[in-house]
Amino acid sequence: MDKPFAHSDVPLNSRLAVTVSGTGDPDQQAFAARATFRRPDQTSEEWTNAELQNTLSRTLDQSGTYGARLDIHFVRKATARLVITLQGPDGSQIAAYDESTESDDMDRTSLLIVVNEAEQGAALGLLASSPKPQKGAKKAAKKAAKKAAKKAAPQGGQP
Repeated sequence: MDKPFAHSDVPLNSRLAVTVSGTGDPDQQAFAARATFRRPDQTSEEWTNAELQNTLSRTLDQSGTYGARLDIHFVRKATARLVITLQGPDGSQIAAYDESTESDDMDRTSLLIVVNEAEQGAALGLLASSPKPQKGAKKAAKKAAKKAAKKAAPQGGQP
């Protein structure tokens, strides 16, 4: 089954962490995980089972779209736990995913993360600080334009 982990408006320099772990004793952990991670510059890297079981972490230091396809292959019926966290550059939690899957086949999770160049709140701060037009300013400007046009127009009866 293909499950999504998708987030947009993620601030630049946020941190993605992924862990795959087993439940129960080691004999019950009959699975292997692997993933392909793609960065906005079209480079990719392969994440191994060993990396994923030791919490793999990446800083999202490019604006654009990151993607990953994480597959867990089961040798026999077993349970695997997938934990994904996304933290902002200030350490605040943006998103979390924590799910255990019991299977004897394969489980796939697709990650899609869109990172913005501006840090979280920076764009909102710019919008919030822009001055509001004075009440009646539009009406006053219209009146002044009308007055100037009337003054510039030739008077009736004068050459």
